[in-house]
Amino acid sequence: MNNQLKSLSDAMLISKTQALVAEERRIGVEVLDYLQEIYSRRLYSARGFKSLHEFCVKSLGMSEGSAYRRIATLRLSRDLPETQNAIAEGRVSFTTASLLHGFIQAEEKEKTVSYETKEELFKSIEGKSRVECEKLFATLSPRRVEPDRVRPVSATCAELKLVLQDALLQKLEKIKGLLAHQMNGNTYADLLEKMAEIVLDRIDPERKPAKLKVAPEIPSPARESRYVPAAIKRAIWKRAHGQCEFCDPLTKRRCEGKSHLQLDHIQPFAFGGASSEGNLRLFCAAHNRWAAIQKFGTKKMDGFLKKTN
Repeated sequence: MNNQLKSLSDAMLISKTQALVAEERRIGVEVLDYLQEIYSRRLYSARGFKSLHEFCVKSLGMSEGSAYRRIATLRLSRDLPETQNAIAEGRVSFTTASLLHGFIQAEEKEKTVSYETKEELFKSIEGKSRVECEKLFATLSPRRVEPDRVRPVSATCAELKLVLQDALLQKLEKIKGLLAHQMNGNTYADLLEKMAEIVLDRIDPERKPAKLKVAPEIPSPARESRYVPAAIKRAIWKRAHGQCEFCDPLTKRRCEGKSHLQLDHIQPFAFGGASSEGNLRLFCAAHNRWAAIQKFGTKKMDGFLKKTN
């Protein structure tokens, strides 16, 4: 291949490269369509993944950054359909589109961003680089800070970077003083270690009786209570080792989710299923929603799903 390239004229080399880049953008947009359909069918859940991002990284082999940029762009395109055409034509990139999505999300935490404003913002990033977009957003919203970041620095250590408001920093300083006699050192790492132990002693089901949510289901006629005794909750948590129990029947891959865990009825409570250890399983929120779709259908679950998407 290298010899073939060397035989090309300068003009032909540039022309072919431009054609390949245009094709790469076209394929990138097509990938978005496929990811949208995978999301709509929740196939990532069926394959044992707790999120579309995890599916992109661990099943499709994308880097975490690439997966984030594509999913953020996909979400932006739901509000602004012209996003995909702009990417295909090279007017915006996945990077700048994902930056815009993040900016809009941050703004909407404080106020509603109108469709017209989103359109204006979109037009303002066309043809701009990542740095130019970051400067633009910083000008529009100076108070916006970078999201938390975790960077591995060794096999056993990681660097945590975050921006704290003065009020929170003062609270941490006060806690550090109150816990000083119980800590091995006086660093923020020592403080976080001690605070983590205190919190886990209060909420970790492996240390104390589990306080798990029982996944909501379709309302059923009044009958026996859906109450699950603490002993059964502890037994299920111990059986699952604090991890989602969903396993893909095709690949045998078990979901790695360990957060937002809920108790799910194998035989739905609405269909007479008992709140017993044998009829309960520990699912992450994503697989609880997936199971509900399988039981009741997308149409019936649509109202519940809109609240979680």
